[in-house]
Amino acid sequence: MRKPKFLIGAAVSILAVSVASLAYANTVTQTTDGTVTPRKLPKKKFKPVKLHVRTEATDGNNIPPPANHAVINLDKDLKINANAVPKCDVSQVSGKATADARAACKSSLVGVGTAQLLLGAPGSPITGPGTVPVKVSGFNGKPNNAGQPTLILHSDPGFTPVDLIGTLKPSTAGAKFKKALDVVVPPTGGSLKFFDITIGKVNNKLAASPTVVPGPYVKARCKQPDHKFNFFGKFTFDDTGGTYPTTAEGRSTSRCKVKHRRR
Repeated sequence: MRKPKFLIGAAVSILAVSVASLAYANTVTQTTDGTVTPRKLPKKKFKPVKLHVRTEATDGNNIPPPANHAVINLDKDLKINANAVPKCDVSQVSGKATADARAACKSSLVGVGTAQLLLGAPGSPITGPGTVPVKVSGFNGKPNNAGQPTLILHSDPGFTPVDLIGTLKPSTAGAKFKKALDVVVPPTGGSLKFFDITIGKVNNKLAASPTVVPGPYVKARCKQPDHKFNFFGKFTFDDTGGTYPTTAEGRSTSRCKVKHRRR
């Protein structure tokens, strides 16, 4: 059997939104968990940080529906500076295993993480043989035709690697947000259980096992009166003929502390 292609894409407070209706046989709960390190940051000046984002879709012990579109809205006090890091062309990493992809675009590697793919019909029980671990690499991509920054999410399940292109766009989620990472997911042959990535400046001395350290790619400040960063994910799923809803959302907040200058 041909192995299917697929595509991927500590919070203080997490709100998971489960979309339910009598019309659906099953429900899906989607979480979007974001954190920023370090917690102590200036009130006005942006400083380099590590940004950790984890999304997860669940239906108890059943396989959730496959996502085909994800929009991750980022707090307005987070800033991604794509011009601070060299840019990678997706052709440089396409089809390559993780180590080769990271070596090919070493200077553009801005994130590392993991994911889990579930093979089988949505709504059926999760079984060990159908659970596939995935290595994720984030590369600062070239701007799209509209001049918008992109993030290449290179996803390697150990067979056919796939590159997911996320576009950094203005957020439409309200005053708490400024930018959103917009990711369109083509048909994959599987469902994503979770996707977990840490983004910042990556120490590339060991391309096979890089360490993410704070760097100029992501910056943040602690300006809001409630001292919180807000994250909001909106997901669209394949139509399962009424078995599952086609949309779900997840929100979270992560606290920060104002770092005062010494006098």
